[in-house]
Amino acid sequence: MLRFAPPPFAALLLAAVSLPALAQDEPVVPAAPDGGAAVGVAEELTADVEDTTWGVIALGDERIGWTRTVATPLGENGDASARTEVETNMTFRRFGQTIKMAVELSAEETADGGLRAYTLVTKNPGAAPTKAVGERVGDVMQVTSTVNGQQAVREIPVPGDVKGPSYLETVLAGDELKPGRPVSFKAFFPDLEKVGTTTLSIAPNAEAVETPTGETRTLTAVTVTHDILPISTTLYVDEDGEAAFDSTFMLGQEMVTYEVSKEEALRAVFGKGGDVGFDTLVAVETIPNVHQTQQVVYEVTVEEADPAELFLATASQTVEPLDERRARVTVKRLPIPASATAGVAPNLLKSTRYLQSDDPRVIAHAEAAAPADAPAGTVAVGCTEYVGRVLTNKNFSTALASAAEVAENLAGDCTEHSVLCAAMLRARGIPARVCVGLVTIPGRGQMGGHMWVEALLDADGPVVEGGGGDGEAIWIPLDPTMTGGGIGGGHLLLGRSDLSDDDAAPVASFLPMLEVIGRLTVKVVESK
Repeated sequence: MLRFAPPPFAALLLAAVSLPALAQDEPVVPAAPDGGAAVGVAEELTADVEDTTWGVIALGDERIGWTRTVATPLGENGDASARTEVETNMTFRRFGQTIKMAVELSAEETADGGLRAYTLVTKNPGAAPTKAVGERVGDVMQVTSTVNGQQAVREIPVPGDVKGPSYLETVLAGDELKPGRPVSFKAFFPDLEKVGTTTLSIAPNAEAVETPTGETRTLTAVTVTHDILPISTTLYVDEDGEAAFDSTFMLGQEMVTYEVSKEEALRAVFGKGGDVGFDTLVAVETIPNVHQTQQVVYEVTVEEADPAELFLATASQTVEPLDERRARVTVKRLPIPASATAGVAPNLLKSTRYLQSDDPRVIAHAEAAAPADAPAGTVAVGCTEYVGRVLTNKNFSTALASAAEVAENLAGDCTEHSVLCAAMLRARGIPARVCVGLVTIPGRGQMGGHMWVEALLDADGPVVEGGGGDGEAIWIPLDPTMTGGGIGGGHLLLGRSDLSDDDAAPVASFLPMLEVIGRLTVKVVESK
């Protein structure tokens, strides 16, 4: 049977937030294809044990990877505890370049399905592997995360009934799930480092269904939803509750996972179709010199969601609800006075595992970006333009590297530009964080997933964030992939993250992207 593996939403979401340097008046020229996207074959796989399941992952019409799931009993003398290992390996294209990602999750569960411990490793060549190790101690999950050799420890409160990844199969095999009687349970999501509620609902009748392998089988649809994830998965199960395949709407396409032999799963498949860069672009009216505009007003429509709850209201972006599916979003350019001082937000000056503002290379870049006695406004623009100049290797092969890694290799797309810029700003005493959303690609009539930076600046003198001094510090958007530092009306903000060691995993702040990709319509109302 196909063992349920959580969709690799985190890896695919990070892949969707990826645009290169944006010239202000020239169209983006995508990188040339790098020779094909073969699904990578794992090296030194451990020998299969009796309970091993292999599966294929397909996105749209394209096969992008495989999964391997192993269930191993741990208990003795009647102890039914077990370890579940899920290995996911994907190879796909972003704007013509190949990106390879592997996610390895190992979870230890008690006899009743409770999560006792886990290890999550994410590998993306071009960046050091990231690792999170969680161990339950009483009502707390102690999580130790390692990024580029730097560790951070969090304690996350967890209820006593939190389950592990294999508990869903226990529900499917039992008799509690009935039509009209959904079953819910609390689960820990290692990708997000959060506790959420998973709910299963089963269709009233089984139906004839064509499987991805071309068979016609009598199967029943089970819908799996999560209160902290804007995606749902449909499992197609037989009369014994065993899944034949599953389907998830992901990045505007159907993602399907189905069981195959080990040999078929590892068979090299060269993609000739989709590209998660091009396939996730959103059509929009072309605006000449869009990133030099003073203001752009958009009308946005999102299927199955309220855009007023997705697009953020900030000093540079206002959101006006029109109805439950439409909103008017106004984006305006904010001036960056050269004499502006830094706002006061001590927590956003800290060095973190992704924004290593105390790294010697980051500090050296920050010092080179602007004179030592320059005011914060000058430093902010200096750091932004400096990053755009020195990151000469513009590529899409890395999903999210840390600032220290970028400071050394000077390569990457918008995510790498942004983490380095934010860390440099912090090194110079300017509170900074990263933002995620959509940006207009000059000359293409399209918007794509993007990351940029915000800096806390005050034109009237130092104050605490949100007021309390002579003026009010404002979060000023900066885009290190563009010349000029600041932004015009071409950016639509969906999420932001401090990349703090005390917060949930970075991808948690970017989940609104999953709700809009493939469901968003953008109309330009006016620009000036």
